[in-house]
Amino acid sequence: MHWGLCPRGPGAAAVAAAGSFWGPARLPSRLGCLGMTRRLVVRSVAGADSPQSSSKGGRYRDTVLLPQTSFPMKLLGRQQSDMELEIQQKCGFSELYSW
Repeated sequence: MHWGLCPRGPGAAAVAAAGSFWGPARLPSRLGCLGMTRRLVVRSVAGADSPQSSSKGGRYRDTVLLPQTSFPMKLLGRQQSDMELEIQQKCGFSELYSW
């Protein structure tokens, strides 16, 4: 952390002191709410919001045993309510508690 300064002359001690003062960040000895919020890092997952662009998948696609199904992971809007109604009708949900 030299910022282009030469460590010679009367400013060398100041540069050394600044380096030790602004050194690498350390985790606090007790992790409380304040300690965690200062060092919280949020990273997004690649492809979490968008469907896969290719059917071949990624580099390690063959190493993960995923089920091959046409069942959608998530339905949006009207499709979700239509699918729930269809499932309830097929399963006889309305007659389940009819005594």
